[in-house]
Amino acid sequence: MKIIDTTTFFEENMLMDIRFNILDPYVSKFIVCESKYTHSGQIKNINFDIKDYPKFKNKIIHIVLENEPNNLIKKEILDPYEKRLNSINRIQFQRNQIMSVLQEFEPEDYIFYSDNDEIPNLKNFDLKNIKKKFIIFNQQMFYYKFNLSLPNLNWFGSKACKLKYLKRIGPMPHKGYR
Repeated sequence: MKIIDTTTFFEENMLMDIRFNILDPYVSKFIVCESKYTHSGQIKNINFDIKDYPKFKNKIIHIVLENEPNNLIKKEILDPYEKRLNSINRIQFQRNQIMSVLQEFEPEDYIFYSDNDEIPNLKNFDLKNIKKKFIIFNQQMFYYKFNLSLPNLNWFGSKACKLKYLKRIGPMPHKGYR
């Protein structure tokens, strides 16, 4: 049973370095999905460079999305709701593309998904004793800086499940917006 860590990427190089270093002892592969489009639809450069993380290069799979999703609202002028819906569809599309590389893993492997700043603490976490199909981590919330935390806030960020369960439910909707 392996742990596969998956996330999307925009330009959070420092966070990725922290993420890789914290999770490295536990994770077999890191899947990083990056789009050539921002969530607002602007064309952007590819910012993730595997050469920036030589220690982890054999563990990283970098997915680059060349296209936007097909389900965008395409009109001359979009109202704020339509703009937000298009952003959500771009985010969902980017997250769902991670599924395209999971076929190389085993049904019993755990797939973790988080935003870059949601790094699960796996130090005392024993996956062999987990009986639940899905795991949602209650994480510490930091506010812009590592020394500014919100200790009384429950932040449910990282999610995980075995690949066999993920394949049953299919592509994931964006968290909290539908």
